[in-house]
Amino acid sequence: MTATVETVSEQLDLAAIMPSEKVVTAVARSVTLSDADVATATVQVAKPNLVGPGSEGDRSGDGEDGGDELEDGEDFWHTSVGKFKFALDSLPQQLQYIHQLLKELPNIEKPDILYHMLQCLNILALHGDALSKAARDQRGFFIWCQENLIIKNLWDLCNAEHSHICESGVPLLLHCITLPHGSDVFWRIVQEAFHDSDWRVRFTAVERVTVITRFMDSTPLRSEVGLQTALATAFCHLIASMDDINVHVAQRANLTKKCNKELHTSEIGNISVLLK
Repeated sequence: MTATVETVSEQLDLAAIMPSEKVVTAVARSVTLSDADVATATVQVAKPNLVGPGSEGDRSGDGEDGGDELEDGEDFWHTSVGKFKFALDSLPQQLQYIHQLLKELPNIEKPDILYHMLQCLNILALHGDALSKAARDQRGFFIWCQENLIIKNLWDLCNAEHSHICESGVPLLLHCITLPHGSDVFWRIVQEAFHDSDWRVRFTAVERVTVITRFMDSTPLRSEVGLQTALATAFCHLIASMDDINVHVAQRANLTKKCNKELHTSEIGNISVLLK
């Protein structure tokens, strides 16, 4: 048996498909100093501009910073989608007021003060569309608030002890979930709460999902797919808690199931939309 072997001597031309390199030129200038100028001489070091994806154009409009080599200052705010640069003093007054209210919410112990603070936030966010405008105009500030202040603080206020606070906080929470990055942040908080090793945290999570279900009557649930997904996830965790390893959490979830049988028609309709 014989075989024919052909040898290809031509070299493949890969120059056409290889990306061209961009060379950044630098110029060093020499300066001659006399003995009298040494004491007053100053040196300025300029940082090089990064060349690569995302370096084209000016990102100073929304304050986003794409270079990891830049040093973090007080105006850099870290988020899950990157670093943003903005100053609180340069934000509109309504956003500064919202930021201050959100920071003070965890420190307030009196329910009446919490209720009035939530009323102020509802007027600014639900009636004045302050957060919706911030999601477009001040993207970095809004994303940082979503991940660190808004969703977390409103979730912590969903306790059955004070129903008048939940009545004001739940609509605001659901509104923030419909905004950019709201459903992802809410899903992560619910996931961590229901999978926490401490049974008391899981017990509180069951109570908070029950409160959200109770006060979401006027929510446009059918027109918001992202909100449906976030609440369906929370409700599925609530159902799974009926088989929790801790008896207190399981009894609390089963008690919620029995109470849901006595809910009025609108709440049953909301739950059925979630399950679908």
